[in-house]
Amino acid sequence: MEDRKRAWAIFGVMSVMYCFSHFFRVSTALIAVDLTAEFGLGPGGLSFLGGAFFYAFAAAQLPLGPALDRLGARRMVLLGACVGALGSLVFGLAPGVEGLVAGRVLLGLGMAPILMGSLKLFADWFPPAQFGTVSGLVMALGTGGSLLAATPLAGLVAWLGWRGTFGLFAALTLAGAVAIAWVVRDGAPAPEEGGGPAAGGLFAGWAAVLRLPTFWAMAPLALVGYASVAGIQGLWAGPYFMEGLGYSRVETGHILFSLGLFGVVGSAVAGVLSDRWLKTRKWAVFGGNLAAVLLMLPLVGIGTPTSPLGWQVVFGALGLFGAFRFLLYAHVKESVPRRYAGSAVTAVNFFIMVGPALMQQAMGAVLAARPGDYRAAFAVPVVAVVVGAVLYLWTRDTHPSRAG
Repeated sequence: MEDRKRAWAIFGVMSVMYCFSHFFRVSTALIAVDLTAEFGLGPGGLSFLGGAFFYAFAAAQLPLGPALDRLGARRMVLLGACVGALGSLVFGLAPGVEGLVAGRVLLGLGMAPILMGSLKLFADWFPPAQFGTVSGLVMALGTGGSLLAATPLAGLVAWLGWRGTFGLFAALTLAGAVAIAWVVRDGAPAPEEGGGPAAGGLFAGWAAVLRLPTFWAMAPLALVGYASVAGIQGLWAGPYFMEGLGYSRVETGHILFSLGLFGVVGSAVAGVLSDRWLKTRKWAVFGGNLAAVLLMLPLVGIGTPTSPLGWQVVFGALGLFGAFRFLLYAHVKESVPRRYAGSAVTAVNFFIMVGPALMQQAMGAVLAARPGDYRAAFAVPVVAVVVGAVLYLWTRDTHPSRAG
């Protein structure tokens, strides 16, 4: 297969797999009421269940970076897809809470290599000047998984039940594994000074990243930026709208669909804007997160909409501007030698993925202490993102035109 065609075929397969990853990470919001009714889960149990995916996902990042750099992305994403399919099946068949947790852990482990493997493959198969655009596009298409976990999930649960729905996605994820085996191939990175991936030892990539002061200025925003939206979209928005405001499952699905839909648009727009017009990573990320904070204020009672349609508008704008956080991957990738690209993106991804677990549990703790006070719970991500954005101002900017 011609290199250019192979590159875009890999892009297509990995976009679908990342779509599944997004679906699994946020799918508990719309079935939280079902899980509460069937298993008697309270706020603490729901937050632990939601966080299990992210804790497993984050833990997998520690060995994943060196594995991507040394073993190649193809093996890792293929293994991940198979484990993810098993996790979806285990979750759907779970007879008790332990089975639910086991399924979520397997899903987290299985989905852990998908985006990082994609970025590693794109760093090898696409020119450096296109990295922001291509990574933005895969995140845009992959974020479509959030759309599946909104209105379509509500319809599937009504038709198949939540167990049947996860059985269906187990089969779809296994089909994705077959596509990976058929299409995906590891690329051959361009040679650069200092040797290939093996230079400096197995963990040289992690060492190079962890020595960067700019990485530690990124880390707090990486920890809370995505977590702020994931804590809302992935778990607590469902109970808030259905139990707190009395909206139906379908109305809640429409609100979450708006967040996911405009997240798709924002992911694509952010990469193109940063690559072609803004020529900056730092200020694109900072501006997007600042806008996201303002759009979360209705959740704490400032400018709160009075109808589901109003919430769709607010959540749509939150999805649009919140998507700029994904440029953190390009920012950190451009801050290290290319041969350490896998370690760079997994290092920042560790914080990005452990954040939602901590955020969901922190919000759950607030709700356990103050039952039904969702505004107090939603204040947690608002304050966290403000702090993370301020610390991010100490980062060193990178510019796509000089990347590579």
